[in-house]
Amino acid sequence: MDVATSLMNIGNVYRALGRNKEALEKHEQALRIKIKNVGSEHMDVAASLNNIGIVYQALGRNKEALEKHEEALQIKIKNVGSEHMDVAASLGNIGNVYRALGRNKEALEKHEESLRITIKNVGSEHMDVAISEYNLARVKASEGKKGEAAPLFRHAAEVYGREYGPDHSHTLAALRGVRKCERRGWCICC
Repeated sequence: MDVATSLMNIGNVYRALGRNKEALEKHEQALRIKIKNVGSEHMDVAASLNNIGIVYQALGRNKEALEKHEEALQIKIKNVGSEHMDVAASLGNIGNVYRALGRNKEALEKHEESLRITIKNVGSEHMDVAISEYNLARVKASEGKKGEAAPLFRHAAEVYGREYGPDHSHTLAALRGVRKCERRGWCICC
């Protein structure tokens, strides 16, 4: 498994560098090793599927990304139950892919469920809540529900600001969302 972990880490570095095709190769190699060593229903396999899904989305291969995230979700539910933080993370990933596919109704459902599970597990002031709120706010805003989106953006900005500082890109992005929601018109670009 050390080789699989190393391949996964290399894949993550390639992804961070924007070298997504190389990242995909490394994550697929790690997945094959993990399946061989621990079977196809292990949480380590779900982690690799998640990484592959993220890379597919970065490559614009959203349908394949959705398949990988859904596979990872099912493995996680089997291993840790439906109310675990790992499940919330997968639901958020699925919501992001649905948003990229323009399937906002499904994106809303996944992000709302992710947020509910996250708050249940860590309370309302945790960084993971801010991430879920920001993702949910983006979908609500793109649906024209700026009155619902603004408080989500605002709270996300507060949590990001406490954790990262006022000048961090996440804090600033959430604040931009608030400002856009408070304008007369709405731009779906945030």
